[in-house]
Amino acid sequence: NINRDKNQCGEERCFHFRECYYWRMRQRLRKSHIIVVNHHLFFSDLLVSKTLLPECFGVVFDEAHKIEEVMRSMFSREFSVSGFHKLLVEIEDFLGVKKRGKNPEREVSPYARVRKELDDFIKDVYADPVIGLAGKKSVLPDEQREISAYMDMKSHISGIVYSLRKEMMNNEEEEKKKYAEYLMLVLQESAEILGNWLDRKDKTSFYWLEEKQSRNLSFYITPYRLDELFEEKVRYNYPAVVLTSATLSSGRNFDYVTRQLGLRDASADALESPFDYKKQSLLYIDNNMPAPFEPDYKEEMFLRLEELIKTSLGGIMILFTSIEMMQAAYKKIKERFKGKKIPFLIQGSSGPSELIKKFRKKPSVLFATNTFWQGIDIRGDELKCVVITKLPFEVPEHPVAKAVYKNVRDEGGNDFAEIALPRAIFMLKQGFGRLIRSKEDRGVVAILDSRIVSKGYGKKFLESLPDAERTGDINDVKRFFKTK
Repeated sequence: NINRDKNQCGEERCFHFRECYYWRMRQRLRKSHIIVVNHHLFFSDLLVSKTLLPECFGVVFDEAHKIEEVMRSMFSREFSVSGFHKLLVEIEDFLGVKKRGKNPEREVSPYARVRKELDDFIKDVYADPVIGLAGKKSVLPDEQREISAYMDMKSHISGIVYSLRKEMMNNEEEEKKKYAEYLMLVLQESAEILGNWLDRKDKTSFYWLEEKQSRNLSFYITPYRLDELFEEKVRYNYPAVVLTSATLSSGRNFDYVTRQLGLRDASADALESPFDYKKQSLLYIDNNMPAPFEPDYKEEMFLRLEELIKTSLGGIMILFTSIEMMQAAYKKIKERFKGKKIPFLIQGSSGPSELIKKFRKKPSVLFATNTFWQGIDIRGDELKCVVITKLPFEVPEHPVAKAVYKNVRDEGGNDFAEIALPRAIFMLKQGFGRLIRSKEDRGVVAILDSRIVSKGYGKKFLESLPDAERTGDINDVKRFFKTK
């Protein structure tokens, strides 16, 4: 595990500076003409005032449809209960508190008090009816909260900060001074984040909390809007910014991404695909399917899946929008093919890479959810059919999604047209894109959600998909598989 913390690093003053992996890499970066990093590293560097990546003329974002999610995550501030406990232990170890032996005063030390007050604070959070965490994993509370245990904890944190500042001033070793300063800054920042979470004075952000494990809470402050952040952090620092992705537009409409990232003055173009979808693919939509909310949808969907599996004889990936539906379909369909030689695979039975390896080894039927909608590259006859069981509208249950949708409504917008529909279109395009990965690929995409033809918004989905031949007749699917 190789890592470097800017608050602890002695830089040129460090004895190991010349052989340090981190600084050798920095020197290589300065000499490079092209630097390839992932989105998380790029934005984390912007957060710490560009301390890693050198000055560049421009930046090209591939898979740019993921920027919104990454930015919202990277620009969130988090107070973690478990992380705070680890920080207290680290401070105690550094100051030698535990090495001083048993001391009756230890029980009332600032560390013991802060731990007790943090426990009391957590109990108050669970009991608070407005926060409403009881029985839930994550919530988006509406109101400012005042929890007395936090004020007590804050005063004792000040005592620990004083001890660290004293150590920083009195210690003659430069590295220890730096380390004391680092611990002090992290402690102050942690207390500040929790205080801001309770005060909620910043109206440009929303406040939510999540239970990762029993009584291990994380408190988050997340920005509503990303357009100003993107302008300040990216466009201000890079004269040229290019965004590329197969799913940045709804048809030839770039409104969603330009609105989210504040790119209304940017030039945009939708380039033609190098693939001949008319020859290489067939889009099967059964107009007679019940809508997903109708009671007989599930059984009808099972029947269509059974028929498609028999027709393709494996090499079929079935994409679901919920784990429960995926598991129900897997159990039912696998039972109907008992005794047949077609392998059945389901997401969760092993890791994604292992499942793909098994899928490629022998014509199989793979039941999958979110992970397999995008980023999967299976070429040739190994993948002949992609089935999309339901239009991928997200259910805004997570606090981040709830807050984003609510903010659009509060500003007088239409959350369905501005958020839900574009995101579903992008995901459908990603799902369709699993099929044709080269000019030699051929296959069928089947959509088992009749809303794509029965609802007014269905036209927007269809306009966004590649120009494949379209049919509602299963016999056309059978003929397609028989021809080469």
